[in-house]
Amino acid sequence: MMNVGREMKTRRGPTPISMRNAVRLRSAELWLQLGQPMEALSELREVPLRVRRHPQAAPVCRLVYNAVLS
Repeated sequence: MMNVGREMKTRRGPTPISMRNAVRLRSAELWLQLGQPMEALSELREVPLRVRRHPQAAPVCRLVYNAVLS
């Protein structure tokens, strides 16, 4: 059956991460490189949860959480 006269919904990719949140995420990565997982976690807490779930942010979050828990 064809969808005549109906609009097809298109799926867009995730919205871009703002510069402010991108800087926070990068800061968290750098704190980890310096061996300071609690500082990294502090930076991460400043990033909204919806941004932490972003496909580009999730790996950084996992690294921070793993470092804090180990």
